[in-house]
Amino acid sequence: MSTLPTGTVTFLFTDVEGSTRRWQDEPEAMRALLAEHDAILRDVIDKHRGHLFKHTGDGVAAVFGSAADACAAAVDAQARLRDVLPVRMGLHTGEAELRDGDYFGSTLNRCARLMGVAHGRQIVCSDATAGLVRDRDDLRDLGEHRLRDLSRAERVWQVGGGEFPALRSIDASPGNLPLQLSSFVGRGEDLAEVVDEVMEHRLVTLTGVGGVGKTRLALQAAAELVPRHAHGAWLVELAPVGDGDGVAAAVLMALALRQHQGKSVEQSVVDSLEARQVLVVLDNCEHLIGAVAQFVDRLLRACPQLRVLATSREGLGVRGERIMAVRSLSAGDGVALFAERAADASRSFVVDGENRLMIEQVCDRLDGIPLAIELAAARVRALGVAGVAAKLHDRFQLLRGGSRTAVERHQTLRATVDWSYRLLDGLDQHVLDRLSVFAGGFTLDAAEAVAADDQGDAAEVVDSLASLVDKSLVIAEPDGSGGVRYRLLEMIRQYAEERLGEDGDHAAVKAQHGAYFASLIEREGRRAKSRERMAAIAVLETELSNLYAAFDSAASAGDLDRAIRILSILDQSVLWSTRLGSTFAGWATPLLDHPGVAEHPERCWVLALGALHRVARGDIAAANQLSADAVAAPEPSSVLGELFRLDVRGLCASLAGDFEFALQLARARIELARRHALAHELAHSLSSYSGYLIMTDRVEEAGLAAEEAFSIGVRLGDPYLQAGPAYALAMWLSDRDPQRALEVATQGLATARAAQHHYLVALLLIPLAVLRDRPTHGDITAIRWVFDEHGDAHDHFSAEATIACFATYVFHLVDAEVGIRLAGASPLFTRNPAHARQLREPSIARLGQSATDRLLAEGAALSLAAALAEASELLARLEADLSQDAAAGSDPHHAE
Repeated sequence: MSTLPTGTVTFLFTDVEGSTRRWQDEPEAMRALLAEHDAILRDVIDKHRGHLFKHTGDGVAAVFGSAADACAAAVDAQARLRDVLPVRMGLHTGEAELRDGDYFGSTLNRCARLMGVAHGRQIVCSDATAGLVRDRDDLRDLGEHRLRDLSRAERVWQVGGGEFPALRSIDASPGNLPLQLSSFVGRGEDLAEVVDEVMEHRLVTLTGVGGVGKTRLALQAAAELVPRHAHGAWLVELAPVGDGDGVAAAVLMALALRQHQGKSVEQSVVDSLEARQVLVVLDNCEHLIGAVAQFVDRLLRACPQLRVLATSREGLGVRGERIMAVRSLSAGDGVALFAERAADASRSFVVDGENRLMIEQVCDRLDGIPLAIELAAARVRALGVAGVAAKLHDRFQLLRGGSRTAVERHQTLRATVDWSYRLLDGLDQHVLDRLSVFAGGFTLDAAEAVAADDQGDAAEVVDSLASLVDKSLVIAEPDGSGGVRYRLLEMIRQYAEERLGEDGDHAAVKAQHGAYFASLIEREGRRAKSRERMAAIAVLETELSNLYAAFDSAASAGDLDRAIRILSILDQSVLWSTRLGSTFAGWATPLLDHPGVAEHPERCWVLALGALHRVARGDIAAANQLSADAVAAPEPSSVLGELFRLDVRGLCASLAGDFEFALQLARARIELARRHALAHELAHSLSSYSGYLIMTDRVEEAGLAAEEAFSIGVRLGDPYLQAGPAYALAMWLSDRDPQRALEVATQGLATARAAQHHYLVALLLIPLAVLRDRPTHGDITAIRWVFDEHGDAHDHFSAEATIACFATYVFHLVDAEVGIRLAGASPLFTRNPAHARQLREPSIARLGQSATDRLLAEGAALSLAAALAEASELLARLEADLSQDAAAGSDPHHAE
């Protein structure tokens, strides 16, 4: 693929005419003929210096550096295929866009459209290609034709001899599909699906929120379907129709039919279409849904060859209807649309390495809605991409000023949403407004709790929610566990939130939302202490956006009681063993400067979480001070608060090298947890206590504490509480029972993975390094997970811990010099006496004092990011080596 040409090239697209019928009637014969067809094309393309880069169904796509070579190849191929299969061919010359070994872009699309209007054994080319081969005697001008992308007319030429019927262009068939002044971008799979569905079902309705591109997709599908409907494809625009009585008249006028004497308009349409093979596109049905449904039902019953493609915010509800929800644009298609429309507004605009990421972010923030992307792109000339991105917080003000010739509701983003909103009844509007307070989606239970009030009880909210889903204003998606999760597109959410504010209900609904999620975190926090721990944590992580919205709303309103309550509900084992801890720490940090926190009776939670945030940032001095302030603060109202602040203080002390103080605090936590019979907290405290004991070489005492913690974890069925003490337990057993120590460490590694605890996975590499005789596939897979999930320089503590633990593993099992050099790059290693003893002394014994000091200094000179990059590169080499060993059958530990 590296030899594929770029720049200005000529593409050749081919397709076998009538291949579907041939496959149905003579599959064996077709298989043999297609094999011969493929061999001929490969030979001819290669002979004429082309490159066959893709098979497309029963055809191929090839590229040539020369238009002359492409034309010669096509003529040669047709001569050799004449008695094999009827193949149609299209040629077009333009700029090639090559990415990841494949071509894409408008030049390819144009070539495919050209091929689509040809007949079997015919070669057609664009004016661009013809201009480069004017000296050919067999070049014939076929005139201007509209291709199936509905854009401007294209002059088409025939290459080679033969007489053929008129081209299958839009102009050759009856119909009124309008000329489009801009290209159809992306949605290749969606388009193919719509075409297939229309041929399979006589009524297909495209649904989706306003601006998502239903009309354009329907028109493009209709253009593709023109050759399959002898009496053409016709567009009926229903947006201007004021009431149901005008539906039949709109169809009559759009299809240029006549009202028959003595018959109604509706009956005249039925009689006129009864024997015709017609595709009718009914655009914008939502405001006339009942009348359209009745009329379409009658038409389909009376006209057996009629097909209807409708667009609407909701399905028509007619028997036999196929509903297709039109999705937002993919990231790639969104960027392509933005680029093309921005270039229309500013001829100098190009997508490059500097602005691509920002364009992707703009498209993502606009939910991939084509109308919004087009309106944003039109602003690039005045604001630039950065200016557009900066003003998206007020998207309704920004995204105005679309085409003055577009229908009114497509001239601004607000007008588009207004149109949909006005079609809702009062209860649906009210419920939608209240749903705007959710962030990141919501469940049915949450919707009932937050949207219900004196205007609608829970049962009415459920009915309204279903109605909003049907009308494409709420998106319902599978939640992965057999249920459904709902969300609003951001433009709908912002619009509804504005309406909620205008009604004066915003503060009350926010409070209702906050109360619901405070209750949810209490419920899931309790469930996290059962065998349903991981399920509870999954719920909390799914609802993080809503939890933050509830926290932020309370904090912004000065309701510190509610804000701190949300931060302080989870117990220490949940906060330590999940991403919730670092997340809550990040939320708490801004509260440190809140004037009310200094006097709040529960401020120790904010201080302790703030200390955790400083730990993640690598600022141990600040973390120490905050954790000390947390312990000095008034006693919290709950035992959990006391345990948590002591826990954070002990961590900070250990990171500063004061293990005796850390052990003192851990013993206080153990006593407190025993006194209050808090099993989870006791196991967690014993686990961290055993770790501190290992750091101070009190291995026997550490082993006893770890065994007790482990037994509690087994009894409770909590993977985190089993993985936590596995490090100390394995280190204790390493001398007295190496085999059991290896089993404990290996199982602990797997359990830590199951609990999704990155630090414990990394920490367990230390006993495994001592107990193994070589790296194993299981170990390397686990550490790769840590690197991929958590090994970045933004979380200093996790990154430092990852490098320090991996360095120990590398030192013992891979390369001592590389291991000690990586160890020097981790501040956690250099300031932790236990880690230093575990590697420095063995390194001096193995490599010598001078070499050890030199390698540690080299590591210390590396930035954290550079050290991570080196470690990741080494990890990749280990993965490759283990894969080769496994393939050769020489890795006895591959499955571990």
